[in-house]
Amino acid sequence: MTDQSEQGAGMEPGRPADGEPSLVDELQQPTPMRYIKFAVAMFAVVGVGYGLTFWLFSELGTMGNTGGSILVGIGTFFGFLLGPVVAVGTGAYTALNWEGEETKLVAAAAGVGAAAGYVVLVMVLLLFASLSSSGGGGGGGGTSLPGGTGGTFGLLLGIAATATLTVYLTARVRIES
Repeated sequence: MTDQSEQGAGMEPGRPADGEPSLVDELQQPTPMRYIKFAVAMFAVVGVGYGLTFWLFSELGTMGNTGGSILVGIGTFFGFLLGPVVAVGTGAYTALNWEGEETKLVAAAAGVGAAAGYVVLVMVLLLFASLSSSGGGGGGGGTSLPGGTGGTFGLLLGIAATATLTVYLTARVRIES
């Protein structure tokens, strides 16, 4: 019994017993951070591209304020659904370009990058939605996410899992070929 108490003594929470860096520490290294930043940037680019496209179409088109706002709302809704698709792309890119065999770290970096990137995507889409819904009148609604905090957390977990599973699948295919 003294073995167990001695093993737990002096250990920091979240740090492996053998003194190796934790996964959080490893994710803060330059290579994982490069792929996390890449994923966030790709989600931002998709958000800007998708949001700007629908916003410009509604602003420059002859749909009127109501029709344009509805179109931007539909575009924003479908933009939210792009998260898993972008996560597959960023996860595959990360897995194919990562040097080394640390699949767990690669998958974690892809998952963290996809979750953080999705937050950026949603913020960009909501920005364009609020630009459209304000119409210069100061109204501006529709900036809360459907599903509340729990729904948002569920979205982030699903998107992170998509990127993570993509890494494992890509690594497996890469090893077999």
